[in-house]
Amino acid sequence: HPLLRRMGSLMEGCVSAICQIAMTQRSVLPMQDIYRLGTECKVMYFVVAGEMAYAHGVSTTMPISNFESEFSMVRSGTWACEWSLVMLWEHHGLMTTRAMPCELALINVVSFQNLLHQWPMVKDLCCRYAQLYKADQSAILEELSDLPISVDE
Repeated sequence: HPLLRRMGSLMEGCVSAICQIAMTQRSVLPMQDIYRLGTECKVMYFVVAGEMAYAHGVSTTMPISNFESEFSMVRSGTWACEWSLVMLWEHHGLMTTRAMPCELALINVVSFQNLLHQWPMVKDLCCRYAQLYKADQSAILEELSDLPISVDE
């Protein structure tokens, strides 16, 4: 992830501490909701294996075929809800697993933010990252999404 790579280049031990203290794993069965529209986001999600479907603005579980044109696939190697690490975040859609189980790595928001107090330079970087997001959203007038925006490293 671009933010975590940059954090690691500023302070070597920072990312290691995040992995040891703030990260957990979660195995999710097929066809299970990961989160729903309007709920508070407490973790950033990394898809380690499997795939999930994200439907922006959808709040209830329904068969994928009912909103097929509205969903985005979130596959292994991607992430969601990165903004929860640097600002208060509420989910803007429904994330659900597909026909296969899914393995996730999670960064707990509270643990992450508590760790930042040890590294003021990294905390400042996170504040600038949040400002980048807010400026991008203002400039393009898009609806907020749980999925990543493209950010030049």
